[in-house]
Amino acid sequence: MEVEPARADDVDRIAALNVAAWRAAYRGLLPQGYLDELSTAARKAQWIQALADPAIEVLVARDGPALLGFAAYGPSRDDDAEAATLEVYAIYVAPCAYRQGIGRRLWQTICQSELARNAAAISLWVLKGNHAAQRFYQALGLTADGHHRTLTMGGMSVRECRYVGPATRVG
Repeated sequence: MEVEPARADDVDRIAALNVAAWRAAYRGLLPQGYLDELSTAARKAQWIQALADPAIEVLVARDGPALLGFAAYGPSRDDDAEAATLEVYAIYVAPCAYRQGIGRRLWQTICQSELARNAAAISLWVLKGNHAAQRFYQALGLTADGHHRTLTMGGMSVRECRYVGPATRVG
């Protein structure tokens, strides 16, 4: 398996994996109708935009032609974050490849990046009730900092909690 920067020709596979990962990870946490209606085409448009943004880094984990996971990160979007805070916007692994170390490899690559080396802290948001993700990030050395935000998805209000850690000690 290799982890490397995403290329423009990865967008279709990133979008498809994004939809599959959301349907698996958020089953029971988000309305099923909302998950069923997720659109690969809409996600593709988002990932084309992300790849074009020079502030966002997108990584893919691949085994030959198979895309096993992806991650995206860049400057924190939180109003209360210090300028030197790196935010991980997404880490998703193909459901067929769970628990094979792919998420950890993506995380380690993020932590070794130039952006992380210049960061004082790393943050990310986790959907409340996503216990697998919470355990994963806790095992990497992040902790919930008590900040929450509420989003509306599929007509339902959902809460996310922020996890943070010093960039020099996580991973």
